[in-house]
Amino acid sequence: MQQQNKTFQLPIRTAVVAGLMLSSLLVAVVIIALQYYFNKNLAEKTLHSRYQQTKASVNEYLESIDNRATNEINELKQLPRLLENPQINGEVGQLLVAVMQRNPLFQSVYLGQQNGEVEQLINLQATPALRQHLRAEEADRWLLIKIFNEDGQQHRRLEYYDRNFTLRHAWQHQSDFDITTHSWFSEATVDEVSKTQSYLLAEMHSPAQTYSVKLPDSDAVLSITVELTGLSTLLENRHRDNETEIFFYPQTGGVIASNQPAEQITSLPEAPRLELTNEQLAIIEENPIVRVSSEKDWPPLNFSSNGVPMGYAH
Repeated sequence: MQQQNKTFQLPIRTAVVAGLMLSSLLVAVVIIALQYYFNKNLAEKTLHSRYQQTKASVNEYLESIDNRATNEINELKQLPRLLENPQINGEVGQLLVAVMQRNPLFQSVYLGQQNGEVEQLINLQATPALRQHLRAEEADRWLLIKIFNEDGQQHRRLEYYDRNFTLRHAWQHQSDFDITTHSWFSEATVDEVSKTQSYLLAEMHSPAQTYSVKLPDSDAVLSITVELTGLSTLLENRHRDNETEIFFYPQTGGVIASNQPAEQITSLPEAPRLELTNEQLAIIEENPIVRVSSEKDWPPLNFSSNGVPMGYAH
């Protein structure tokens, strides 16, 4: 019996339909790929343009603060009263109050001396949390902090003034503040205004920047600290969507501003009253500054202060 080899043959109509379907599929894939590519590029360009606009707004905001702080501090360093007696009192105090009133972002003005004595005038309305942190009352408008040496000891005096710059109340305690460790003081020059990197105020954890200048024919240094909390507001207004996270930080580290809401810190439960023996009370009387720790033996930890490496803690 002779076996015949049968060759499989696809009908022409079926082949044409299959070819058209395959071509249509390839065309659809190409169109979808091109559409994805162009949409992606458009989205990236739009996002890049939006970020560039935000960057420009941040630069403009910081430049306006730079110009304002630099102009004010250059005018202040030429005041005859300030040069004759670089202290925050009398007419000089009133002038500094006027400067801070027309510049609400100015949180404080410093006058530092080479002997370690410092005066700081604080605007208690600079930020809402400032008043509570410094234990100011509702009627307090200004706080003048004086760090001075007396009988071989350094003291810190806090004087609270009302809106008319009338003293309301004051208190004082011993201090160990070292002004020479602050860059605004050690790097200040007579010829031009020095500016620190943006940083977080240690007590408040709010962003700030300090401008300083050395007074002519004097060892005193004048500085102005500016609040930068408005940066976060600027970022929040420009990027309100939940999908965009923006963080602003200087080269030294530490987030200065963000469009993200601040983390809510859970309050600790109220601690019971600590009863001390007479011997322990006597030790506290002899040592007014007492450091309290929650651990008896800390392992060595590499730590930083506001993004600046500060060595090891034990």
